[in-house]
Amino acid sequence: DTGVVERYDGTLSPCDYTSCSGTPKWRGSLENSFTKGKLSLNATVYYTAGYDLAEVDSGAVAGDCLNAANVGSGSVYPKGGATPIACKAKATWNLDVGARLKVNDHFTIYGNILNVLGIDPPFDPSAAYSIYQYNPSWAQANAVGRYFRVGAKVDF
Repeated sequence: DTGVVERYDGTLSPCDYTSCSGTPKWRGSLENSFTKGKLSLNATVYYTAGYDLAEVDSGAVAGDCLNAANVGSGSVYPKGGATPIACKAKATWNLDVGARLKVNDHFTIYGNILNVLGIDPPFDPSAAYSIYQYNPSWAQANAVGRYFRVGAKVDF
């Protein structure tokens, strides 16, 4: 043990362990439900903080935009350019809503709208080794877009 503390929070690192998905400083969700008789409604908000695109495990320094942005792959620099395209990834938000109606003791109808606001994923030229241009670890639901699910549950 060298006694050295490695800090990755708020950066794209550690790429060696997370495939450059990063370690946002804050993540959270809040869910609220309302039930009245046989009807139940719910909403869930998801939040992941933005982060510096520095790969500090590759020698970059968080906050030093000209030298910090993805030193490992160089993906945030335009071809032949010296100024990074991006230095930080923005925060990711998402909202899901759902409803459930219990028709009787044996039959329930339900539906969900996921990513109800249709929020696109924030541009991230460095995450996941620059394959997707967004971070699939934190913004996959945003990349999929708004979608609906409807179903029924039958108990015998």
